[in-house]
Amino acid sequence: MKKLSLLLVLPLLVVEGCSTLVKTTVYDVGLKSVEKPSLPTEQFSEIKVNTVQDEGVTKYSFKDDNIDILWYVSGSHFNFKLTNISDYAIKIPWDEVVYIDEDNNANKVMHSGIKYNERNAAQPASVIPRGTSFSDIVLPTDNVQWREGTYTRYSSIPGGWEETPLFPQYDSAYLAGTSALPGKTVSIMMPIIIQNVTNEYTFTFQINDLEYKEEKVNNPLLTTLAITTGVTVVACAAAVAVAVAR
Repeated sequence: MKKLSLLLVLPLLVVEGCSTLVKTTVYDVGLKSVEKPSLPTEQFSEIKVNTVQDEGVTKYSFKDDNIDILWYVSGSHFNFKLTNISDYAIKIPWDEVVYIDEDNNANKVMHSGIKYNERNAAQPASVIPRGTSFSDIVLPTDNVQWREGTYTRYSSIPGGWEETPLFPQYDSAYLAGTSALPGKTVSIMMPIIIQNVTNEYTFTFQINDLEYKEEKVNNPLLTTLAITTGVTVVACAAAVAVAVAR
């Protein structure tokens, strides 16, 4: 199968006076394979995996006789848009969806509309009528954590829920260079129920490579930086104020 690639950028910020050191780990993640079991009397549908450019974002499309699904990865979760091209309504039983990480550990997931503090509770299935599309995310519940607040004379970090990145953040080029992640895979097992029959789709992504970058950004007297992890950093002279953007 054709290998497809995805660049995943995960930044870390270190504030030094009136400048900010942006540490970035760039992951090259490719959609490696899609699997679906078939009945002995039924031939497996032809697998079609394509790269799609959508407003500057590279996404990955898989299509068979039942679904047309578009994937892309952000810092802490997987995003997808699923179109039901079958002749029947389909269901996603969220309590049976599993994320398998790079160490082959199975993880429970949550999706949009589920409160962080209810991430381990039962989740109702999503129903997608035929001919309609459904957009959602797949977020491993282990990547959701409560962070205690920290308050000092020069900084303020309120407590709150936060999503941690899918892959490790590295604090130096040396640590990034010794990473064992390239070549490893992660998977999402997503059952799709059609006419009370469960079809277990498995989407496997491979970490092809990673690159560590540093960039020192000089700030004016007062600068606010919003980053993908949902944190806003305000830096000014000797004082640094950090506030959760959520």
